[in-house]
Amino acid sequence: MSLFLERAGFQSKAINHLQRIISSSRVPHALMFTGPEGVGKHFTALQFIKEVNSLIAEKEVKFKSKINELEEPYVKFVCALPRGPGESSDDLPTAKLSQTLLESVITALNQKKKNPFAKVNIEKAQNIKISSIRDIRKYLSLNYESELKRAIILHEAHKMSIDSQNAILKSLEEPPENTVFILHTSEPLKLLPTIRSRCQEINFNPLSPEDVIKLLVEYYNYDPELIASVANFADGSVTKAVHFLENDFEGFIEKCINILRYSLGRRFNTALNYFDDILKDQGPAGFYFCIEVIQKCFIDVLRNREGLSITYFSGHTDTIEKFNTRYKNRPVFGIIDKLNFITSIRDSNINLNVCVSNVILEIGHIGIG
Repeated sequence: MSLFLERAGFQSKAINHLQRIISSSRVPHALMFTGPEGVGKHFTALQFIKEVNSLIAEKEVKFKSKINELEEPYVKFVCALPRGPGESSDDLPTAKLSQTLLESVITALNQKKKNPFAKVNIEKAQNIKISSIRDIRKYLSLNYESELKRAIILHEAHKMSIDSQNAILKSLEEPPENTVFILHTSEPLKLLPTIRSRCQEINFNPLSPEDVIKLLVEYYNYDPELIASVANFADGSVTKAVHFLENDFEGFIEKCINILRYSLGRRFNTALNYFDDILKDQGPAGFYFCIEVIQKCFIDVLRNREGLSITYFSGHTDTIEKFNTRYKNRPVFGIIDKLNFITSIRDSNINLNVCVSNVILEIGHIGIG
């Protein structure tokens, strides 16, 4: 019976895969956990490391807490870091950081140690630097005599630069004994094929709304009644749910509804003002979350037309029904597809102001038939 992996039972398919790996007594030298952000990849990585070591850990009774604390040599945690002024690839990863940036790094890592579902927010951190990869090589070169298997966790591995990816290839292919790499990523296609081919992939699915609620209560101490309405909008992601809860979810939903209302009424400037408020409060992430909320509104419109229950806007049934009364013959599949396209290119260098205008105009077309 699993001592630790069962704690990640919200990812049953991935857990079954990992249990088979452990039962085979042939743990790969590199694993890649793929799936959306906020679905428990990091948490499961920690449980997997503890599970692998549980049968040989009698001599080191504190190994569980050391793994939770991301303490070397048991775990080396690598993530994107900012660059300091005048920094070169020969410098240590944090050597040239200002005191402010260094404190940002320390704060983010401490939060991750306390809460494995916490998002790693480090100011100005964009890439996993090649200096961080070289630091891994140094870590691997150190004498390690423990029987326990040590792990290198590459958090959001897709943030490695091409140079960093090329630099880590040999370590992935021939790591020292008792070492396992765990790369987790929501965007595996950004990694080189040579990286992906050296890893055994474990896929993680979006969480159920019920599991999102349970994890928010357990790790964030939110009131279950408060988060019940948020879970359906979170797309199975604890990270997304936390973002909503930290940014006045009910007020955000009202702004999205007003964008719809005033766009349909062709009061474009008013709709634009609501978009501007969201961008001011939450930046680009808020814009894309708003687009996803509007998509969900139109999905509920379609469900209501088919006589099905409303999935997302159950607290705004009147709004959905009024839309279908007034615009019952207007097609909405097109706008859903266009909104989906906008979210699919979110990492491209696009002008958000142009996107905002296009969204408002597209919704406005429904209003004039």
